[in-house]
Amino acid sequence: MKLSEARIHAHICSDGYTNISFARRNVRDIEEHHRKQILRKYYNVRYSNTQPLLLRLFQEDVMDAYGRKAFIVNDEAGVQGKWIFDRLRKMGALDSYNWRVCPQILKGSKTLSTEWLKAFFDDEGTVDESRRRVRVKSVNEKGLKQAKKMLDKIKVESKITGPNCDKTWYLTVNYQHIRRFSKLIGFRHPERSRRLKHVLT
Repeated sequence: MKLSEARIHAHICSDGYTNISFARRNVRDIEEHHRKQILRKYYNVRYSNTQPLLLRLFQEDVMDAYGRKAFIVNDEAGVQGKWIFDRLRKMGALDSYNWRVCPQILKGSKTLSTEWLKAFFDDEGTVDESRRRVRVKSVNEKGLKQAKKMLDKIKVESKITGPNCDKTWYLTVNYQHIRRFSKLIGFRHPERSRRLKHVLT
């Protein structure tokens, strides 16, 4: 598996989604190709983020992993294709409650795990400057446990707490360990990168 695909998977698990949509075929398409189905099915892979840099990096990863050019419209990047849709869903890129990390990534190289974590923390991570820590909040405890396993693999200590009153869990990297977190994972998100550097100075 390419590193770019591991990052795509993480983005879809965190700030993305997959769905199927339908559109009516035009008359010319139906007549010229003798279509029996009036509706055309589209297999969509979408990634939402307000940070333009992350959208552009996602676009580059899609080209590297699948040879397709992802579109960017406003705060969303996306690509269509049944084989991409099926592959990502088989890898566990599902909804917020059910996403999972596939064995290829979970049991893969340290580099593969690190790249997945970089994309995941870029989307879901927050820097708590007052308590000098990095956190991820999620409704998916099982998914967070898999993320923790990958952090353990690269020797970045973390802990999971919860459930909270809103039925979420926290994955936290405390101050004693965020220097190593910064060295190996860090943030490509400009504002979160700035906050992390502020905590470390």
